[in-house]
Amino acid sequence: MHILQTDPPTNDTISIICNQKNKELYTLARWAALLESVNMIADKAEEKQISFDRLDLKPLKILEYVDASSDIIMRKLLEEKEKTEQTIAKACR
Repeated sequence: MHILQTDPPTNDTISIICNQKNKELYTLARWAALLESVNMIADKAEEKQISFDRLDLKPLKILEYVDASSDIIMRKLLEEKEKTEQTIAKACR
């Protein structure tokens, strides 16, 4: 989102930008949760010496895992983002 204006941004504009950034982080969190679930499935298949191609994947179970894990990953991302911003702020003083 590009905003061209000469006046300082309003609170509404800042809110829109922040919400967009959080949506992007949440999307990243969901992709990370999906990757994590696929890696867990692959590890189990390898343990049992089953070809990943021969697995009977259950998409709804994977979706449930992604739904349950996304919020946890999102919180971790936001914590890391805050720590990084604090570190940068300290370094710029």
